[in-house]
Amino acid sequence: MHAWNSGSRPPCGNSTRMKSLKALQLALPLFFREKEYVAPAHAVVDGSLVQYTVRRSSRSRNISLRIDEAGLRVGAPLHASARAIEQVIALHGPWVREKLEEWAARRAPPPQWTDGAVLRLRGQPLALQCVNDVAHATVDGDTLRAPLRDPQRAVITLFKRLALPHYVDRVAHYCDGLGLAHPEVKLSSARSRWGSCHSAGRIRLNWRMIQMPDALIDYVVAHEVAHLVHLDHSAEFWKLTRQLCSGVDHAEAWLKTHGPHLHKYGSTK
Repeated sequence: MHAWNSGSRPPCGNSTRMKSLKALQLALPLFFREKEYVAPAHAVVDGSLVQYTVRRSSRSRNISLRIDEAGLRVGAPLHASARAIEQVIALHGPWVREKLEEWAARRAPPPQWTDGAVLRLRGQPLALQCVNDVAHATVDGDTLRAPLRDPQRAVITLFKRLALPHYVDRVAHYCDGLGLAHPEVKLSSARSRWGSCHSAGRIRLNWRMIQMPDALIDYVVAHEVAHLVHLDHSAEFWKLTRQLCSGVDHAEAWLKTHGPHLHKYGSTK
């Protein structure tokens, strides 16, 4: 009597029996045909404890990493050791941290427009104070005073009013450095883009950027001004952008991490 399993070579003497056994194997539920185990675990990334789920499967040949709304998920062969998994996570530590921060920002609750909420203007924190005796939003030191009836509308109106002249000034600064004529600058309320540059020489910049630190605003402005010279994302474009603004990599990472939350401001207005 011959005995074999899916991991060994089937006997060659009885092809009919082999086909019957193979058909029986394929008819079995997946649970009996493949081994797969899922368990929680943790690793240290840049000094911080990171929770993850490891899925061990007989189908996996390599250790893989995936990050989504559920967090860090690791796919691994059945025989992979915990140390090997942690080494792969550590090797990709910066990427793991960046992606986890991005998803954390996406999961962040929507902005609060209630008394005591903290908003930011050019990176500086302001405590929102909702009162009855004002008709418009104003900045008083580290306090942002707004009418109690509709503080969101009032604050957004103020931010837009402050954003445009600041953007115009920064665009002019970078254009002067390149000897370019000053383009028309308008505000944008785009839900996923910070700026755009039209082939006719018009620049649109998102009003929500006024909440960012000045260095981040400058990066987006420099990015769009560079498009006045190179209307693409070629190597020449990035070279010019880096000449105009230092810290491009940091700015790109910051926008990926914090951008989704900032885009939530004014999403219903």
